[in-house]
Amino acid sequence: GNLNEVCSALRVNTTLTSLDLSWDKFDDQSIASLVTMLRENKVLTSLTLRRCGLSVNGLCEICNALGVNTALSSLNLSENMFDEQSIACLVQLLTNNKTLEDLTLFGCDLNDDALGPLVKSIEHSKLKKINLNWNEFTKRGTIAFTSVLKNHPTLTTVMVEEWKYDD
Repeated sequence: GNLNEVCSALRVNTTLTSLDLSWDKFDDQSIASLVTMLRENKVLTSLTLRRCGLSVNGLCEICNALGVNTALSSLNLSENMFDEQSIACLVQLLTNNKTLEDLTLFGCDLNDDALGPLVKSIEHSKLKKINLNWNEFTKRGTIAFTSVLKNHPTLTTVMVEEWKYDD
């Protein structure tokens, strides 16, 4: 479809730096086109995939592609639902990618169990900004996250609106 054509054009594009595909629905073919583009495009610095209903496999394929991408500095995966497998892929992305500075995971139904593995990878990332607003973290998750706040060398902005600190 049209998304495949857009991704094909962006494989060779040398000027577009920001792409917002929010609310688009991705099938396997669309994911494959997006992943190929992300592996080849050298100028796209910002990608928004908010509320795209990405599957676990789709999220993992995107994270794997971004693990080798050297241009992207801002990624918004808000309102896509993560499970244990896709969290592991996100952890791998944060471990491998050295250019990602801004990560938005607003409203992804992340919980304390997801935050544990994320904390370690966030600590060793180059992130400057992370948005974890409207997730399902409790006091336990908040305590786990404090190590990031104490030790992260580049993090300047942390957004944690609507965490449940008193649970």
